[in-house]
Amino acid sequence: MRKFLLQTSFVTMSLCPLFSKAQTQPAAIIDHINQRFEQYTRDNYRQQLYIQTDKTTYLAGETIWMKLYCSILAFGDVPDMSKIVYVEVLNEKNQPVLQQKLGIHEGLGEGFLTLLPTMETGNYTLCAYTKWMQNFGEEYFFKQPVTIINTFEQLSLVDSKQSKKAIIKFATNGGQLVAGVKNFVAYSIKDPAGNGLEASGKIVDNAGNFVTDIKPGKFGIDSFSFTPQSNKKYKALIHFNQQDTIVALPEVKDQGYVVTYSMKDHFTIMVETSMPVGQTYYSTVVQNNGKITAVDVAPVIPDATNPKNHKIHFYFKGKNPIREGVNEITVFDNEYNIVGQRLFFQPPTAKLNITTKVNKSIYGKREKVDIDVATKDSSDQTVPANLSVKVIRKDQLDLNKVDDIQSYHMLTSHINGIVEEPAYYFAGSNNVVEDANMLLLLQGKYSVDWSAVFNTKQPKFLYAPELNGHIVTGKVTNKRTGKPMPNTMVYLSIPGKQVRFFATTSDDNGYISVEVPGYYGDGDLVVQPAPQDSAAQIAINSPYYVHKEQPIFHTTQDVILTKAAVNDLKQRHREMQIQQAFFGDSLTLLAYKGPTDSAAFYGPPDEQFNLDDYTRFRTMEEVFREYVPTVMVRKHSDGLHLLALDKGLNSPKFFDRDPFILLDGVPIFNNKKFFEYDPLKVRKGSVVAHQYIYNNLKVDGIVSLQTYKGDLDGYQLEPYVTVQEYNGLQYPRAFYSPQYDGRSRNNRRMPDYRNLLYWSPNVKIGNDGNGKVNFYTCDIPGEYLIVVEGISTNGQVGYTYTDFKVE
Repeated sequence: MRKFLLQTSFVTMSLCPLFSKAQTQPAAIIDHINQRFEQYTRDNYRQQLYIQTDKTTYLAGETIWMKLYCSILAFGDVPDMSKIVYVEVLNEKNQPVLQQKLGIHEGLGEGFLTLLPTMETGNYTLCAYTKWMQNFGEEYFFKQPVTIINTFEQLSLVDSKQSKKAIIKFATNGGQLVAGVKNFVAYSIKDPAGNGLEASGKIVDNAGNFVTDIKPGKFGIDSFSFTPQSNKKYKALIHFNQQDTIVALPEVKDQGYVVTYSMKDHFTIMVETSMPVGQTYYSTVVQNNGKITAVDVAPVIPDATNPKNHKIHFYFKGKNPIREGVNEITVFDNEYNIVGQRLFFQPPTAKLNITTKVNKSIYGKREKVDIDVATKDSSDQTVPANLSVKVIRKDQLDLNKVDDIQSYHMLTSHINGIVEEPAYYFAGSNNVVEDANMLLLLQGKYSVDWSAVFNTKQPKFLYAPELNGHIVTGKVTNKRTGKPMPNTMVYLSIPGKQVRFFATTSDDNGYISVEVPGYYGDGDLVVQPAPQDSAAQIAINSPYYVHKEQPIFHTTQDVILTKAAVNDLKQRHREMQIQQAFFGDSLTLLAYKGPTDSAAFYGPPDEQFNLDDYTRFRTMEEVFREYVPTVMVRKHSDGLHLLALDKGLNSPKFFDRDPFILLDGVPIFNNKKFFEYDPLKVRKGSVVAHQYIYNNLKVDGIVSLQTYKGDLDGYQLEPYVTVQEYNGLQYPRAFYSPQYDGRSRNNRRMPDYRNLLYWSPNVKIGNDGNGKVNFYTCDIPGEYLIVVEGISTNGQVGYTYTDFKVE
């Protein structure tokens, strides 16, 4: 990766022919920017998440099916190595109502969320992120609007045509108007669901003088330019839905910068300022997804038409710095302070081309459908790929404008809020670039923290990337004083049939961090200090992000439905009830149950014993005296003790200290309780008959016992032990898709009311670029949509769809 970044830096410097080598000041600026950005991208590498879902509107009680894609932003062809993705459903207050941990491998994963039958009707947000992404804030999380309808509630439905609320926004470069300089202003007029509205109006100053007419175009967005005057205020008078609304424009500042660009002949970045200029050079950087494409330095020149103003022009003759997707343009003064920024969209030509072919266009009920899938890269060469395929019935309940993988990677991941019809910006129409750049001015976001780029201090991150498995974090404090307890040994266990035990030591601030790979399913964490530190109080942190209370997509929780959607809603309700009644067991079938490796943390033991192979004794003392030769029972003044044999010596002998005793992976330090425990509850055990070192833990042998269910079976833990419910990774679930032969096809006693006919999140296409999938239709006639999207091995993404009918 470092080598690639160095190559990138070399290329970007070659894009700056404006100055000769003798001009050391511009060259030094270019060198400094390249070096600092290279260091920044190494230290602050950004991940990008995308999730494909089976649909966007659900009934309470249905399942959200998901395919996950995770890549490193600067290197789209490099899969991310994180192992965990955190997925949540957030309500209108940005608070989680469902949470789940999903596993990913080499940047790909799958999972599901089962919506509770009691969930309230409303607009929600599907949110996903990795632990590393939490360092940079939720602005960079994956977010998608979803609507959930509880059909058992009395619904208050609103016809979208009757929506009377308009959300009006004006945006300028830098968030302000600059007096005496031509300003570019974008505006949008939309309803609460993000749909553009038809309206008209005009811009006037505070004296009522006319400036310009406004009338939003496609998706309720348009723009205008004008030169504001000092000491004046401007407002928009907007007429919508037989009502007049007054909206103030951004404040006019006497001094400032305005950044524009032009693609005429060659790409040019133009800066006009009314600021007093006391410096010789300004610099600009163009970067695309974490890669610098150009750095340039330009002198300040007076404005010939207005002596109070100055201009800076950055010319890129024959070297277009604009790359496919969203380009970030940033202009700096000589102290590397940002004076202006703009975003520029270039529609992509390089993509994964996916073609699908069905064997016919009209099918009967319960008939087999065969789909041929082919993948080629942008040079028309076959390419291997990983795809997801869904087949769903078309209806009027598709209430949200969501992305496909291409639009998300190339455009909408750089935008806050809803984008109406993301596919439009990739359709190749004449106004796409202009429309996209207005959208970016209104809702765009920047990915680089330039203050961090030029900060020479090594960054400190609160969250480490989870490269091997989930990381449990917490803090150790003194329960009496509340102060952190540094250098305190902490034992963490996950009781179960597989021995899961971890030991760590708190740092100087009392924090602990334990990596727990391969932990699947629901369970408990048992956390405790060493007995001599029983005054320690251990708090385990939630691994989920603490969201700010703010709406993400919708400004209302109301579900907006057309009257035409009501019949579809009733049919979906019937379908869900019938499917769950007849196929409930099949719908919850797990694909597999996590890893099969059952080896304990200490590796192969020196002795193992299964107590069911022997005559059972009723005391622990008798069990160890009679059946476990590598462990000796000794009676001391304070009661019975175990001593393990040290086979690590040339002449083995028993240790003088107690071994480390585990019950279902939980350390046991109370000998009295241990010897009073009923051995009939213990199924098997193992012994490590030598000294064992694990992190800072050094023990004289290990005795590990396991109960039949792996649940401690009634053993009473000490008061200083913390037990906390803690969910591991989700077990994947197999999507139920019936296979009909001649006999079952005619068995109408088992109704098939699926609206999601097929879901396969992991369709692998080989080197020949060809693949096949098949499924059966259901009993419901209608139009059905096949959606295929995914990523090739060289990082190109693509999306396609086709349809067919069932009669």
